[in-house]
Amino acid sequence: VTGVQTCALPISEQAHVPLSDLTLEQFKSVCPTFDEDVKDVFNFETSVERRDAAGGTSRRAVMAQIESLKTLLLA
Repeated sequence: VTGVQTCALPISEQAHVPLSDLTLEQFKSVCPTFDEDVKDVFNFETSVERRDAAGGTSRRAVMAQIESLKTLLLA
């Protein structure tokens, strides 16, 4: 569970809606610095692509891991 989810969970429960359905205004009631991108945490592809470090889950990182393994297997 992320910080966004932890902070917004009471609002979600009170409104009887999933966290992903909360409005920006509801998120801002928890933390005024939230912006439109706060909802990106609920987007699977965005979350995966943000992990772009070595060993991460982004498409680029996974392709780099595959190439490294190919090199090891062919050596």
